[in-house]
Formats: sequence, structure tokens, C-alpha cells
Amino acid sequence: MTAPPTLAEAQARAAQLPDVRWSRALADRLQGEAQRERPLVSVITVVRDGVETLPRCLDSVQAQGYGPVEHLVVDGGSTDGTVDLLAERAEHLTAWLSAPDRGISDAFNRGLGLARGEIIGILNADDWYEPDTVARVVDALGDHPEAGIACGRLRYWRGDRPDVEFPS
Repeated sequence: MTAPPTLAEAQARAAQLPDVRWSRALADRLQGEAQRERPLVSVITVVRDGVETLPRCLDSVQAQGYGPVEHLVVDGGSTDGTVDLLAERAEHLTAWLSAPDRGISDAFNRGLGLARGEIIGILNADDWYEPDTVARVVDALGDHPEAGIACGRLRYWRGDRPDVEFPS
């Protein structure tokens, strides 16, 4: 496994994306925690006009019991108040940017270019993590180092109740 990029390397890549807003203090603290204890997990969220669903997504990452977790949000040029929401919540995000992209794959690739974690999580703006999801993934990958990917149980919700559930 190759070493994750350092903050300087990630920022050099991000220099090609002039709209990236880094929380330098948070990024430095997370990198230090990752070097001392457990692997850094990068959660990438992509969004476009998601002001209605994004708060639950952001809250679910922030509420994870595991640390260190960096949260990177790539916005595709929202016009519905999403950018204002990201600015309000910036202290809890390692980095975020808002700029037109060429679709969801381009947005995820931008997020991957910013990520420094040994483990990468993908979380869409209208999804959320259940409590302790990140810790469970880290444990599962630690228990099975031969695995290159982990996927948990998937639930589809209709309103406020689960509609369909697929086992992990």
C-alpha cells in the first residue's frame, strides 16, 4: 500500500482547484492524530443544490465516534444556498470547494485528489452514516487486510422509515 499524500502534496494538487477552502488547523491536527494512532479516514461528499439534505450528511460524519476523520466536500456550483451552508460549517470540514464540474465522476475525482486518508469513504449529500460506521469499516479492514474495499448494509428510506434493506 502506498503512503497517503501529505498535506503539502494534497495542497499542491489542490492548487489546480483555486476554489478549495482548507481548514489548515483541522487538517494539521488530523494528520498528527493519524501519524500517532489510527489510520486517517477521508470522507468525500459531492453535492449540487443539496441544501435540504446536506445537513444530515454533514452531521452524520461529524458525529462519528472514530477519529481521525477528514471530511472533504466538493460542490458542483450550487445555487440553492448550499455554498452558504458549507461556509457556515467550514470549521468542521477539512476542505471544501464550489465550482462547476463535469458531473459526479469529475466531482469524486476532485475529492480523491484532495484526500489524504489511508481509507477513503464516499458519501453522497443525500445519504448519511449510521453511528460508528467509520469505526466498523476501519475494524473490518484491519481484521481483513487482504480486502481492498468494504461495504456495509444498504438501506433505502421512504420518508422517515426504512423501505428496503440489503444485507452486507
